[in-house]
Amino acid sequence: CTDCGALFDGEEVQEWLRAGHLYPSCPVCGGILRTATVLFGESLPREALDRSVELTRDADLLLVIGSSLVVNPAAQLPLIAKRNGAPVAILNRTGTRQDHLADLRLIGSAGVVLPQAVFHALDDPLGS
Repeated sequence: CTDCGALFDGEEVQEWLRAGHLYPSCPVCGGILRTATVLFGESLPREALDRSVELTRDADLLLVIGSSLVVNPAAQLPLIAKRNGAPVAILNRTGTRQDHLADLRLIGSAGVVLPQAVFHALDDPLGS
């Protein structure tokens, strides 16, 4: 909820929508409900940003999936990974400004490419 901060399970909200509540409001305070995603122009929560940088510094591999890598600070994560010795793989429908940092670059839909990658990895788990 944008007003009181109450959190609701996505399935619960989906049921409200199926029941005909086109714009479900918060049952606690009547405020506006929205997804927990960061929208364009909004800042990332500081804790999430700090944690993502920490995890990227310690990563053995950075997978970037479905991001244009245009908006900072998230666009800096591939550079942080490379500076700390981790390979970077980028999967996106289009090229990104960070493609030069990628050890592996895949162009396509994550919904198509990822299942194929998992299938091949399970079929040949050691890459032999």
